[in-house]
Amino acid sequence: MVFVHHRDRGGLFVSYRRLEEWQNAIAHHIQTCPTLGELSQLKTSIHYDSRKFKKQSLPKTLDFLNQMCIKRQDELNIWESLNSIAS
Repeated sequence: MVFVHHRDRGGLFVSYRRLEEWQNAIAHHIQTCPTLGELSQLKTSIHYDSRKFKKQSLPKTLDFLNQMCIKRQDELNIWESLNSIAS
């Protein structure tokens, strides 16, 4: 949780999971995952976190991250397939 202070309005606590910077950081981590194994671990962590903190997670963010994982998985599958053919 992050405390956000508004001038003349007081403040409130906001989950970092609702911040665009968090979404961008996770998306970058997905895009740079070097192996299918690491990507699988990351996907497991994202799903665990989203279930544990369901009220703090935005469905559109989770959908976006899931799509990023699918895209990266496809890229890594192609990369690994090309490397196995070259071997």
